[in-house]
Amino acid sequence: MKFLSIIIPHKNAPEKLRRLLNTIPDRIDIEVIVIDDKSDPDKKAKSIKEDFLDVEFLENPGPDFNAGSARNLGLSVAMGEWLLFADADDYFTTFGITVILQTLKKVPFTCDLVCFSATSYSEVYKKTGTRHLGIERAVRDFIVHGWECSSRYSRPGPVAKAIRRSLTAAKGIRFDSVIASNDAVFSLLVGVWAKDVLVVDKEVYVITEYSDSLTRRLTPERALSRLEVLLRLNNMTRQFGISRKCDWGVRWFLCSLAQVPKWHQVRVYYQFAKDLTVRLMLRFTAARNKRD
Repeated sequence: MKFLSIIIPHKNAPEKLRRLLNTIPDRIDIEVIVIDDKSDPDKKAKSIKEDFLDVEFLENPGPDFNAGSARNLGLSVAMGEWLLFADADDYFTTFGITVILQTLKKVPFTCDLVCFSATSYSEVYKKTGTRHLGIERAVRDFIVHGWECSSRYSRPGPVAKAIRRSLTAAKGIRFDSVIASNDAVFSLLVGVWAKDVLVVDKEVYVITEYSDSLTRRLTPERALSRLEVLLRLNNMTRQFGISRKCDWGVRWFLCSLAQVPKWHQVRVYYQFAKDLTVRLMLRFTAARNKRD
């Protein structure tokens, strides 16, 4: 059995994938799984396969093609005790994997989630970016204030986190097969079901920023997808009684309006209005009770 499985979805970025794989040491206790998500024929991950013979290259068979379904395929074949996720256009810091391994080999058996720090780099402006600030804030909340909930429930995305594989297997935690925000519910459920959480203030991962990234190409379809996922998150946080910073969803709602209205959208917008009303009433009630 491998100790650490690193799962990497890939689409049309073989040279960036090469950069990422070069930051992962070739070790017998590490399993690296790359899942190609229907890349163009000349940009498939397997185009660099001969340079990384110990990496397992898979193809997303469909019928859904997105990062969520690709990650789920990686989850289905991973054998490591711990799971680590990376995006093909990012990379690990010089000693990032070494720090992760050294930390994981010391954690108690009750620990299911280990959160590390990260940084970001703008390939457009050639300087430190901003995409890591949410991760940095969650680490600071824990180190300075002892607020575990920031890393457990509110930290964005699955990167720079090590997750015990037995947790995802036992609880059936998987990524959403959607075009945007596929990792939001996954991250929340990991936080909900993890027994203990450890936060380590060491940068192990670099998130890249570039002009054509998915987060910058916000289309009406992606905005609608984010809005749907947000509605599920809101319902789940209330269901589990979780206190987390609210995203009211107004941005996703307004951006998605550019689409030609369809019944599916009308249903989502109805749910959005209903959810917004509920949260406003809850906030009003809490404020009134505080006054009284």
